[in-house]
Amino acid sequence: MTNYPTIDHPASLTINHINSAIPLTFTQYVPPVNGFGDMLNWDFSAFLSTSVDNTSARDMFAFEGIAGATYDIFSKSFFDPFALQLFDAQGNVIATDDFSGTGGIDHIKVVAPYDGTYYIDASWHQGFADIDKYASLSVYEDLDTIPPITRSIPSVSVFSPTNSATDVPVDSNIVLTFSETIQRGSGSISLKTAGNLLVESFDATSNNNLSISGNTLTINPTNNLSNNTQYFVTIDSGSIEDLTGNSNAAIRSYSFTTVTQMPDTPPNALDIDRIFNWGENQYPDLFSDHPKSLDAFGYYARIYSNDNAVGEQNNNIYFYDGGTDGTGDIILVGTVADFLPLAISTGF
Repeated sequence: MTNYPTIDHPASLTINHINSAIPLTFTQYVPPVNGFGDMLNWDFSAFLSTSVDNTSARDMFAFEGIAGATYDIFSKSFFDPFALQLFDAQGNVIATDDFSGTGGIDHIKVVAPYDGTYYIDASWHQGFADIDKYASLSVYEDLDTIPPITRSIPSVSVFSPTNSATDVPVDSNIVLTFSETIQRGSGSISLKTAGNLLVESFDATSNNNLSISGNTLTINPTNNLSNNTQYFVTIDSGSIEDLTGNSNAAIRSYSFTTVTQMPDTPPNALDIDRIFNWGENQYPDLFSDHPKSLDAFGYYARIYSNDNAVGEQNNNIYFYDGGTDGTGDIILVGTVADFLPLAISTGF
């Protein structure tokens, strides 16, 4: 089943026709200075003429056509050719004389539907013409009608993290999903901060922190990212290719921002609260009430109505002297290990 129209025609192409077909060779077409064809945009041409007797036994020809190219075929004999015909490689008639030629000339104009072999039946009709009356076949090829190749390039269809994402974990990989299967190209992939500070550069050709699987590129930074930082990922054109060698377009505007750093989780919030409760009991002048514990400026802390505060960070206990007559200093008063036994021993 062909994907182009054929003509229901009693003519058929036999194995003898195929075996006897004379191959035509195209050469660069040079239009005449004056005369027929000087305004046509042909690129190549093939020509054959003969004056032998019984030309009907030698009027089958073959040529290699190019899909999308236009072919003008002229068959000329002493009498009007019987019926100029063009066959595809399967023997189907795909074009016949369009009756545009003058007496003694048949003409076909056709756009080749595929790359491959075509057969021409010139159908010369010499009758009893003298031997000096030539029969000829001319085929002209116009390549300008071949549709331009639409070249697809690999483009990113999914960004992870998404473009302009926030609160991205600092241990995240950067995963880009492309529109087609990809391979390494030649170029650089860079990870930068918003101040254009280069964090890391990856050679697309060989860097081991880059991995490709199907249509997915994974970028694994050597170190975890910094908290609360905007990053830009730039990819040079040509760093990534599809399997036919088409290169990616440069990427310059992909960015995301990492998560703000969270305070360290206390070693045991219950134990820290025991110490805080013990301190409130032991020093009521400093700790006037009993607020809830919270995360404040990197501390697990309690802030009191008199502006004093107590906090824990990295297993150390701190006192903030923020009262009316206070110094405003943060004072290290001991460790969790120092105060926890005291709190437990007094029932807290």
